[in-house]
Amino acid sequence: MLDLSKHSDRELRNIIAHEAEHARQWHSADLLLAEIQKICLWFNPFAWVHQKLVQENLEYLADRAVLDSGFEKKQYQYNLLNAVLQARELPLTNSFARSLLKKRIQMMNREPSHYLVWGKYVAVVALVYLSSAFVAPYREQIVELAPEVIKPLVKPLVGEVILPPVVTQDSVSNSVKNEEASPLPLHATLADQVLDTVQSAKQPKVKGVQIVGQTLYWAIMPMMTWDDINEIKAEVQKFGQEFQINQLQFDPLQKYITAVSVRINTKNGFGTGEEHANSEFEPMKGYSGYISEQGSGMGQLPPDPLGKEMEQDYQQSLAIAKKNEVAYFEYKLGQSLGTHTASTFTRQVLTGASAENFYNKNGFGKSADNTLHVSEYHKNATFYLNTNPSTFTELNNIPFSRVERITLLEDNARRKYIVVYAQ
Repeated sequence: MLDLSKHSDRELRNIIAHEAEHARQWHSADLLLAEIQKICLWFNPFAWVHQKLVQENLEYLADRAVLDSGFEKKQYQYNLLNAVLQARELPLTNSFARSLLKKRIQMMNREPSHYLVWGKYVAVVALVYLSSAFVAPYREQIVELAPEVIKPLVKPLVGEVILPPVVTQDSVSNSVKNEEASPLPLHATLADQVLDTVQSAKQPKVKGVQIVGQTLYWAIMPMMTWDDINEIKAEVQKFGQEFQINQLQFDPLQKYITAVSVRINTKNGFGTGEEHANSEFEPMKGYSGYISEQGSGMGQLPPDPLGKEMEQDYQQSLAIAKKNEVAYFEYKLGQSLGTHTASTFTRQVLTGASAENFYNKNGFGKSADNTLHVSEYHKNATFYLNTNPSTFTELNNIPFSRVERITLLEDNARRKYIVVYAQ
């Protein structure tokens, strides 16, 4: 059941369009077949995973169909976000479930596959072909290990078996002489390679982890994902301790972490610590600590190179926050208005084939002087240029080439708020 009072008119249009695409494409049949497969193959874990993947893919297909039908992508994503974050109870359907929201937005923003992607598949095929060379020395063993019944089938598949040369006493002597004449003996080279491999294995290639001697340094960075954090948990567990995340908050667009609370359980007790940004729209700087046989600690900056990686991650998140500051401002403004409607118009819409009709209907367009043209109809609205208060006159003097998009918000009292995003 859809509660009309909890969604704006635009959100309702998006939701209805989304669900109509599910019905038009017969997605219920796909879900039913996936469910039947899961029931019949309940003992196979891949059947459960397949059912979930089918469900996610149907959401992607419905989203793509809605966008292809003419809905503005950014506005559709904002409405998805508002529909989820404003919910007060568990949804009865999975269309706008929180768990899929981030994946759906990422899928909508993906660029079409470049022709170079096909080159990757060609490279994979070539790699598989080359790797068959490593199997060649063991073809005879493969044939011998195969059951008698299928040996006639296996032998043609592995190809002609080339037997290794017979080793004689003379060949062994010649090999020893050549080894003694070599400036770097073969066994020494192999030993060095093995030693290098062992030393490299001691240093896990895990984001946010650095091991120095018997001490593990860890760091939770703003650009980390849950997969990154789970890998840190696994490395800490190898040191005989338990790493827990009591709280993890992301920004409204799910771009970076804004707050984290950590707990480490040891044999002698536990320790907790937390880090958070100044607001829900800013990234946290990161939180780090160490674990050793003598104990553990939190809040200390890790040594390099982990310390540098932590700072670089923070700077990257700051750049993303700066890039999306207008979107966060619009989100915060919408929250302060309570129940409201919101419409976003891109520069392409304002200059399209129906630009004149669009201006007559919505009051936004391009003037003869190549500036933004806001109709007198909106003169009493509250205006913002990016995130700063503005005026009706100022907005009408902005060069149209700078305008990226316009968002119009209207509360229940019919008060209007206009946000112009200009470069």
